[in-house]
Amino acid sequence: MIDKRTLEAIENATRATRLLEEAGGRSRLAKQMDAAALGVHRFQEMEGLTKAAEIAAQLPSSFAGRSALHKEFERMELARRAMQPISSVVDRMEADRLSVTAQALALRLPHISLTEIAAFKAIGDAHKAMAASFRPTDLVAREMAERVALLTAHHQRFADLSAWAGSLELRMEQIDVAWAMRDRLAISGLAFGGLAQFSDTVRFEAPFAEATNEAVVEELGAVINDDPEDTLKDREARYDAAGRNPSLVAFPEPAYDIVVVASGFVLEFPPAPAPQAIENVVGVQPIADVHHAAVRDIENHLRAFIVRHLSTVEPKWEKQRVPGDMHRKWRERQDVDRALKRAVYPAIYYADLAELGQVIAQNNNWPVFQPFFETRDGLLVSLSRLTPIRNAIAHGRPLSQTDVLNIVAEGARIMRAVGVLILQ
Repeated sequence: MIDKRTLEAIENATRATRLLEEAGGRSRLAKQMDAAALGVHRFQEMEGLTKAAEIAAQLPSSFAGRSALHKEFERMELARRAMQPISSVVDRMEADRLSVTAQALALRLPHISLTEIAAFKAIGDAHKAMAASFRPTDLVAREMAERVALLTAHHQRFADLSAWAGSLELRMEQIDVAWAMRDRLAISGLAFGGLAQFSDTVRFEAPFAEATNEAVVEELGAVINDDPEDTLKDREARYDAAGRNPSLVAFPEPAYDIVVVASGFVLEFPPAPAPQAIENVVGVQPIADVHHAAVRDIENHLRAFIVRHLSTVEPKWEKQRVPGDMHRKWRERQDVDRALKRAVYPAIYYADLAELGQVIAQNNNWPVFQPFFETRDGLLVSLSRLTPIRNAIAHGRPLSQTDVLNIVAEGARIMRAVGVLILQ
């Protein structure tokens, strides 16, 4: 049974967890520190017992006091983890202005001005990079999931908060690498909750309905143009400026692919029908890199979808349903492969993503495709996000975390729209 002192500590921790959401700025935060400090002080009083119980948990099962001490340790662990998100804020007042800004970014709170964000962003990024990351235990994941469920919206397929919390816990437990910031558990938990909620929207709502388009733009921001001179830091900064929700990428870079998959997205799409070379077939070699393969499969599924539907309404669709200048470009690119004795494929495999979008969206073709995509602009924006990423992959440039987020989010929408089953 949890005693009164522990309950008070958890109550203060809960209050502090919501502190940033309720605060109007750093001055108000300082005024509310006393309540949080009280909880931390009581937590520190229990620290000795916690450490002793942790040691006891490692003793042989025959040790008489092990069971009782182990239960006490679990009780203390709950209180300690409840306190942890705010303990460093109290202990390190000097870092307060940085942590508040970082948390405001992650929570997208409006009370921090753009000027303040610009002034502290570089330092805040450095702080995030230096923060020790770890893989939460099952006990910690359960506590994080319960708190996150209270503070994040969930998809309508979940009947209640309990079901949403349970789903978050299962998703967190799938991450088998260090992904959470040890001294900012609240940030990591809320960031993962937001990513999971976004994946549910993309995977279960009509892929290109107006409401879904709006949700995607809200999370991913505006489309950015490709710049071959960008470093990864430059690219992420431009995604920030375009309005991408910063909490969606608030994870250690080495763990990001695993985190987005655990949240509900898929990074490996069902293989598309392989293009069949029509000339110079010998020596064709596929490339297996996961990001390249994902974009390639999105593109080739879209090509096969266009061919399948346009050929049903017009057997000579390439001449009748593709702008003349565009079709000539495809033939010219085909001729380059032919001249270099490389494998030669059907003309549509020389179309880029933007051109595929133009074919679908042009007035005489749109009635064929509208039942699948609903909104023309939504599809074009989706393809515009993927185009610079495809170019980066084609030229061997590394991808940023937001590039990966765009692949899984827009890829999921396109796959669903063209009728390709994605395993959930």
